[in-house]
Amino acid sequence: MTRILTHVRGNLIALIALVVALGGTSYAAINLPAGSVGARQIKNRSITPVKFDPSTINGSVRFWAKLSATGKVIASKPRAHVVVWYSGPNAIYAGGIVNWGRAIPSACSSLVTAESFPRAIAASAVTATGNGGPGTQVQIATSAPAPVTVAVICP
Repeated sequence: MTRILTHVRGNLIALIALVVALGGTSYAAINLPAGSVGARQIKNRSITPVKFDPSTINGSVRFWAKLSATGKVIASKPRAHVVVWYSGPNAIYAGGIVNWGRAIPSACSSLVTAESFPRAIAASAVTATGNGGPGTQVQIATSAPAPVTVAVICP
């Protein structure tokens, strides 16, 4: 019993803060109707113009896709499709071309990461125009077949 009292006494402030935080959140979850917090409830000047200023944001992900080692789209935003995919013993490199069906602005750059643990795999991506559907494509090359995640980052 003494150990429990010592623990409670040592963590009293943290326990009080936890009860207050959970109580406020529970109250809001139970008593506020859905969609009740909107533009009217946001105080003036609480969102400053610097938060929307493009010069303060270096870039954001406009397109992304997660692909299996065989070139199947596992997930993407917006919807992506694989134009062509190379893998297997006769392929010079593993990888292929992904297209989102939308034009990628020329100021954007592409990035690809390969799931390579525990072995090291090099991966690279190039944004290029080409056939295979409307829009601009990202060409992916990896040194060995592996699942990849590709992202197009735009300023």
